[in-house]
Amino acid sequence: DMVFQGNFTAPVGIDLSGQVAVVTGPSRGGIGFETALGLAQRGAKVLLAARNVEKADADAAVISQEAGIKEKPQVIKCDVSSTQSVRDAASAILSQYPKIDILVDNAGAVFDDAKTVENGIEITFATCVLGHHLLNYLLKPRRLV
Repeated sequence: DMVFQGNFTAPVGIDLSGQVAVVTGPSRGGIGFETALGLAQRGAKVLLAARNVEKADADAAVISQEAGIKEKPQVIKCDVSSTQSVRDAASAILSQYPKIDILVDNAGAVFDDAKTVENGIEITFATCVLGHHLLNYLLKPRRLV
């Protein structure tokens, strides 16, 4: 059986029990949410790394209900446009999990203005490139590649 219709299909029978998956940008209605849902349906322990903790907590409840699992995905505060937020999130993840099996770098946005974040870095670059690179680097010691 296949889950998706159209140009992309994903096999249903993959068992991810016992694996830890971190998904950035898990907002409902987006790719990150659907990815987190699919990982949860396949048995993975899902961590939602999100900028808005309250919204992500509500999304985690929907994921647990739709996936038919008792334990909600864990929400970790992580704004990938902020290097300090990424460092804090990585520290929280590393303090709780001995290994990270799956990392989905999904968060992203395009901003019309030339706004900068900490250290004078342009916000789109910080969000779509730098934050994910830093998260990958910080989680690398615990990732299975």
